[in-house]
Amino acid sequence: MVMMITIISYVGYLACTQWGYYGKCGVDNIPDISQVMGDPPVNKLYAIMLTIYSATKLAEARAYYNRLSTFVSPLFNAFLFGAAVIAMFSGPAIGYYDCFFDLYHH
Repeated sequence: MVMMITIISYVGYLACTQWGYYGKCGVDNIPDISQVMGDPPVNKLYAIMLTIYSATKLAEARAYYNRLSTFVSPLFNAFLFGAAVIAMFSGPAIGYYDCFFDLYHH
């Protein structure tokens, strides 16, 4: 997670200072993550980062499923695991349906 934040912050810094995409970036003009990470080639890096992040979150969800199974009802535990699986697929979808190539879905 810290590495993802570091990479996104660094690419955002480069986009504002050296690449000249957004003019003068400041407090009133901060590009969002989809703008910064949507341009090639960093859009592929963003998709890879989100896929690795979602795989890590799935492993964490499985670990919590086993931990919680001793004192949480099976229905609630299944609900939490289902929410984790939905979140796992929603994260990389942001990277694939970015605002440059598929604005309608974004």
